[in-house]
Amino acid sequence: MTKVAMVLFLGWLVAGLGVAATIHIPADYPTIQAGINAASSGDVIVIAPGVYSGSGNTNLLVDGKSLTITGETAPTECVIRCSGNVRGFIIRNCGTAVVVLKGLQVSDSYLLNQSGGAMIITDSTVELLDCLILNNQISGQNVGGAGIWCANSAVLLFNSVLDSNLVECCNSLGGGLYGENSTIELLNCTVLANESLGDLAFGGGLAVSGTAVCHIRNSIFWDNEAALGSQLAVLNGAVLDLSYSDVFDGQMGIAVTGGSTLIWGEGNFTANPRFASGPGGDWYLSEQASGQPVTSPCVDAGDALAVEVCRPFLSEPWCLNSLTTRTDQIPDAGLVNLGFHSIPTAPYTATPVPTASPTSFPTETQSPTETPISTPSSPTPIVTPSPTTEPSLTPTSAPSRK
Repeated sequence: MTKVAMVLFLGWLVAGLGVAATIHIPADYPTIQAGINAASSGDVIVIAPGVYSGSGNTNLLVDGKSLTITGETAPTECVIRCSGNVRGFIIRNCGTAVVVLKGLQVSDSYLLNQSGGAMIITDSTVELLDCLILNNQISGQNVGGAGIWCANSAVLLFNSVLDSNLVECCNSLGGGLYGENSTIELLNCTVLANESLGDLAFGGGLAVSGTAVCHIRNSIFWDNEAALGSQLAVLNGAVLDLSYSDVFDGQMGIAVTGGSTLIWGEGNFTANPRFASGPGGDWYLSEQASGQPVTSPCVDAGDALAVEVCRPFLSEPWCLNSLTTRTDQIPDAGLVNLGFHSIPTAPYTATPVPTASPTSFPTETQSPTETPISTPSSPTPIVTPSPTTEPSLTPTSAPSRK
């Protein structure tokens, strides 16, 4: 076989095997959407550090493709800033073809009369790894999910943050995340300071409805606000399975209506998580060994060793023993700490961030509920929010929430 024939044969073989391509933004394409449009299923899109906004970098549409979209470094350094009446991502029609988002921050959306501020997911399978969903806001009647709105999908949040997302106005649902008829899992997530406003608002941090089944482990739900279910809400027959997590107000912070089921598992408790500031944000945990005056009760409170809490990423395990919750940047070891873990940087000294502590209950571990809690009917009518089919593309000024 000639050398030319060999080259052609190998090219045909590689194409036939469907070897994934790696696309770099902005080196290969000037915008993220241009890279998505050029990609085939199975490709990897790597985004360089920077702040991405405007046309081509917001309202990012992934339609029927299996893609991995990852920041090149830490999520604090790869920011998709919506800055107006646009979303970060629209992911739809992907079925069981997995879309992976890793190491991204999606922030500062401000939507009117639409659900899903940072992203909307329909009929898809999506994994968010090491993502920050921050400061998104939606407003209008019967809207939900200022951070994430999902329906008829399978969604995993691993080692991610939902912080300061707000649903305004009436009958709002799920300040941080709203999901219906979906399978949702949160593992080692921090859900903090999200709000659903209104007299009939449900689930300040998260709300699930319909046939949704939601599993939460090794996570922190703190300082979220809603009239009904300050931290979480389980509606219209949904199931919530919660274990090894720190939940503000405990079971009192969870609304369970419409024949829904709450499984309050082992390892749950209610205690001030004592967050501290560090180079990766305000989600570190205080530790005396790191120089703070007290150690967070969320340290060593998980259900497995940190080295065992992993997700595959590009065929390699991504484990929490390589990440940290300490301001001195020492990686997690022993039993996994609850909540979000940051990528270690150079040694850093920080002061603790004051965290409001509830006064209506003692700080103690709550016993598991042997029988699932359910109620036969909802005390108030619950309206399921529906997003508009096409999001508006006209930016508007968004109020700053931080």
